[in-house]
Amino acid sequence: MKKKNKISVIVPVYNVEKYLDKCLDSLVNQTYDNMEIIVVNDCSPDDSEKIIKKYMRKYSNVVYLKNAENSGLSFSRNAGLDKATGDYIGFIDSDDYVSYNYFESLINTIISEKSDVVVCDMNVVNEFDNTSNRCICGTRSNNKIDFVNNGLAASACNKLFKKSCIEKYKFEVGKVNEDISVVIPIMVNADKVSYND
Repeated sequence: MKKKNKISVIVPVYNVEKYLDKCLDSLVNQTYDNMEIIVVNDCSPDDSEKIIKKYMRKYSNVVYLKNAENSGLSFSRNAGLDKATGDYIGFIDSDDYVSYNYFESLINTIISEKSDVVVCDMNVVNEFDNTSNRCICGTRSNNKIDFVNNGLAASACNKLFKKSCIEKYKFEVGKVNEDISVVIPIMVNADKVSYND
């Protein structure tokens, strides 16, 4: 029997106790079952660590890392990347959540279309009135320029990457918009980028 491709999802955590349960629930309940969820605690001073440990005890695919000191989002993502054992890499911010078939849908697209990266749309949710606006992040044309010109092109959180494409890059520590140094070069240099709405 052919080995099922593994997905590593990296979740950096800092001061998100209000959102973390919803985020992790959406990941541990994915319909795709060959996943590791790497949660990187950036020395969060709130109760985030207790929440992470609760999930780690309950779910064998939750991997917990803790930075030695508060080092920022980029450092945390890089630490997760260094630990990742998956064939494909995804990033989810700890105040976000995804639909339960999210990763199954993305990996089916990236494999069936033989892509290096798959990009999907996002919903931006207003937590106060629970309204959402859909952000269209690509087209079926699979034209890489369409993806790069999109306003959310640099976001790491609406993409699934082939590990061999992303492991050559590091997120820039101490920079704002740190995704740009990783995501844009991958998108430009990828042999193929696919879209999944």
